[in-house]
Formats: sequence, structure tokens, C-alpha cells
Amino acid sequence: RVEYNDSESQVSGAPWKDIPGLIIKSGAILIIEENHNVFMNVGYISRTPRFRNVVDLGILNTFLRDVENENIASVELGYGYRTSNFTVNVNAYYTDWQNRPINGGVRVFLPDRGISVRANLNDMSAIHKGIEISSQYVFNKKWRADFFASFGDWRWNSAKTVNFFDDQGRPLAVVDDNNQPTDSLVTISFDAKGVFVGDAPQTQIGGSLTWS
Repeated sequence: RVEYNDSESQVSGAPWKDIPGLIIKSGAILIIEENHNVFMNVGYISRTPRFRNVVDLGILNTFLRDVENENIASVELGYGYRTSNFTVNVNAYYTDWQNRPINGGVRVFLPDRGISVRANLNDMSAIHKGIEISSQYVFNKKWRADFFASFGDWRWNSAKTVNFFDDQGRPLAVVDDNNQPTDSLVTISFDAKGVFVGDAPQTQIGGSLTWS
């Protein structure tokens, strides 16, 4: 890494770090008569963490502690109906997303020390469940109508206390007025149980009319 904002253009690097991942998916569909079908999909993903949850992009490019993969298990059940000019699919899904960390972890400034420390928030888990509908109707060779709807319920399911560590891997202690360490550790506690997961719409409804 080259720091171009520095007058001396500091160069720093880090050793290699291997983090394996895993994806397993399977599905099945059953055709019932000519127009009906039911289907099921299951999957498991051991997802490698984001780069910013592995490397602390400070001056030294050090690795963050407690780097763990995200573990995602999901099941989907659905029904489909199809004719010569009409198609509709309805499916329900349930996803257990274990260890879904905040991108980049959390950073805390310690005014008594004049430094910022960062840590991963492991064990942040969320449950994603919902229903999705999509359909299409073909009027003729030129006109087609499409409709989709998605109704989700995504909520965090986590409560945790996070400790912070110094560069030598020692837990950081709270200091007193004389700048001496006490028996209390620098921690952050949170309880996100029942809080909706952000960054994506959970309810979506849309449609289109196409002429070609």
C-alpha cells in the first residue's frame, strides 16, 4: 500500500492470510400435470469476510482480531403456474444469517489515550424471511405485462459485549484520572434483537408494460 497523502509516500504491507469459504446448494422441482409445479431450494454458505473486516487500513495495515466467516443457511419453497400466455410464481424463504458483521467493524475513540481502536462485531445474527411473487401476462406478440412483489421480515437477533485490544493483543483497560489502568475493560454492549435490518428495502411492489 502506498500512502499518497503523505509527503514521503509511505509504503506498508501485510503478510498473506488465507480464509477459505464454502458454498453448497441443492434444489428440486416437481411437475404436477401440465401447468403446475412445486419446487424447493436449500443452501449453505460459509462466506469469507469483507476486506475491511480483515485488514485494519491504518498506517501498519495490521490484521483485525477475531476474523470469522459469515454462515448462511437458507430454505425456499415455491409454487408455479404456467399457461401459453400467463405465468405466476410464488415462493417463501427463510434464511438464518449467522455472524453478519458491520462492514469495517466498529471504531471507538478513547479521549484519555488519544487513539482510536477498532474491533469486529462477531455473532451479529439476523433472520430473513418473506414471500415473493412474480407474474407475466402476454396479451399478444407485441404487448406484455409483468408484476412482482416482495414482502420481507428481516430482523437482527443479537446481543453482545465487544472487547477492544491493543497492538500486542492485550485487552484495553479503562484508565483513571491519573492515566493509570483500572480493573474495568474498554467495551461496547449492544442489544439489537428485533431491530429491522437496514440497507435494503424489505417490501417491494412493481410492474411494467412492455411493447416490442
